[in-house]
Amino acid sequence: PDQAYNFITEPARAPRTPLLSQIPGGNSLIGRISLAGGGLLLLVILFSVINGFINRGPDLTSAFTVVQEQQAVLHLANEVRGSLLSPATANANTNVQLSVGTSQSELISYMTKNHFKIKPKLMNAKISHSTDAQLDVAYADKTYEPTYRSLLQQKLTAYMKALQASYQQIKGPKGQALLKDSYHQAQLLQLQLNTPGS
Repeated sequence: PDQAYNFITEPARAPRTPLLSQIPGGNSLIGRISLAGGGLLLLVILFSVINGFINRGPDLTSAFTVVQEQQAVLHLANEVRGSLLSPATANANTNVQLSVGTSQSELISYMTKNHFKIKPKLMNAKISHSTDAQLDVAYADKTYEPTYRSLLQQKLTAYMKALQASYQQIKGPKGQALLKDSYHQAQLLQLQLNTPGS
C-alpha cells in the first residue's frame, strides 16, 4: 500500500523532452526544415564520395599520350608546303589530316565522357620544332618532299607505338575499339606513303 503513495514522497521525474527540442530552434518549423535539409545534404555528400570510389573511370593517361602524338602528326601535316608536294604525296597528306584528325576527335570525346580533363596547353608537348627546322633546310636544299615523307613516317611510327601502349593499358571495350581502329587507319596511311608512286 505504501508504494501507491510513492509519488508524494519521491521527487517527480522530469518529463522526457523530444530530441528536436534539445537542439536550438528545434521546436520551430524553420529549425525542423533546417535539420532535414542538413541531413539531406550530408546524405548527398556521402553518396557522392562513395559513388566516386565505386565508379572511378579508367586511367586515361596513356590515351592522352596518343592525343599528343596525334597532335604532332597533325602539326606536320597542316604545316607542310603543299605546293612542293607531288599529287600523290599531297593526297597522302590530305588522308593523314582527315584520318588522324577524326581519330583524335573521337578519342578526346571518349576521354571527356570518362571525366578525363584535357589540358590544351599539354596537347602540343610532342610537337618538335626541330622537325620544322628540318623542313626549312630541306626547302633550301630542294629535298623537301622526301624529307617530309620521311618525317611523316617517323611521326606515324611514334603514333602507332603510343596506340599499342595505350591499348595494353585501357581495358574498356569502347576505348580499345577506338585505339584499334586508329591503329588500323595509321597502318593504311603508312602503306600509302610506302607505296611507290604515291
